[in-house]
Amino acid sequence: MRPGPLVHPEKLAEFLRDDEPYPGSAVESAWTPGDYVAMWEMMLRTDLCAAFSTQSLADASTAQRLGLEAMPAIETIGQLLRHPRPPIELLRMTKELAKRDAAGREGGLPKAIALTLYHATIFAARVRLNLDISSLSPDELRLGAQRLVGRGWLDKDTVELAAQFVRQS
Repeated sequence: MRPGPLVHPEKLAEFLRDDEPYPGSAVESAWTPGDYVAMWEMMLRTDLCAAFSTQSLADASTAQRLGLEAMPAIETIGQLLRHPRPPIELLRMTKELAKRDAAGREGGLPKAIALTLYHATIFAARVRLNLDISSLSPDELRLGAQRLVGRGWLDKDTVELAAQFVRQS
């Protein structure tokens, strides 16, 4: 791992805490497990250009270009996460997009969905390319992977990606 910027542990802990209720937690959610399934499936089907169009037209154009240059071409977030050799810059862009969504609480995605995408992009970079795109510690990344593996609403490919990350780390 390359050293990252100094981060206040309390702020990092707050960022990594998601809004998904789990057995024994005090978290309450307006979302049902079925809602999480539907939202995650929708996330995987989201067109890259559409995902980045909320940021800027330049980001949307770059994401589309990088996706089309990949072999095979990548058109959706799901294809990006499953791609055998995803473009590293597209993974970085997607990680940063998810990070902004997880940090923003203004009517966007549930934090659990944004953090799942955030971690999944990090795991795809490590598993598929053997590259690090995060300054999170190995322990923080393992915790994120364990959360993903334990989420009953995730698709089997994302769960397997997290499990592969754990086996490789």
